[in-house]
Amino acid sequence: MVDYATEEEQVEALKRWWRENGTSIIAGAALGILALVGWRGWTWHQETQALEASRLYDEVSARIENGDREALVSAAEQLRADYASTAYASLGALAAARAAVDAGDLAAAAEWLRWAMDNGDDVKLGYLARGRLARIEAARGRIDEGLALLDVDPPAAWVGLYGEIRGDLLTEKGDREAAIEAYRAALDAEVPPPDPEAVQRKLNEAQAAGANRGGDGEEAS
Repeated sequence: MVDYATEEEQVEALKRWWRENGTSIIAGAALGILALVGWRGWTWHQETQALEASRLYDEVSARIENGDREALVSAAEQLRADYASTAYASLGALAAARAAVDAGDLAAAAEWLRWAMDNGDDVKLGYLARGRLARIEAARGRIDEGLALLDVDPPAAWVGLYGEIRGDLLTEKGDREAAIEAYRAALDAEVPPPDPEAVQRKLNEAQAAGANRGGDGEEAS
């Protein structure tokens, strides 16, 4: 470290150092303060968005209880338009889709589910919407479109459920062998479908139907 002979020399050295470095120090400090203020502002904005979205979803839930589909759809539409970056928007879309199914409007249900699948911020809810959309498409007579929706590589948590849905659609299509394979895959999945016993019954029925068909064929021959 340099030793200065007098206090005056120390003061002059400090002044020179400040002239050389003061501007960058002030600029750096200002940027740091702006970054902190910006981060806090963004955090506040996110929290405000989540609170308002939560309030709107409470309205959706209330309308589910009292069966007011028009008000439910209105709240879900606002969630979709203004709070798409929150999971509440996807939840609202799923609720609106269920209300549309109850009203027999499968086209509207499909539209809501497709939005949740393609645009929702929550990945898990997106996979749930995809599975429900596959069933809706089958109910609309679009079984191949429903099967195409399931032609993805989902996380392990969804493999069992998707296998069950695939089996149901293949059974409806009349492809019994492929349905049996799908049901077996669902039961063998790391995470089984929500109701494994129901899937086992479907598998047993598909196998029995195949056996009966084989027996009929033998008798006919």
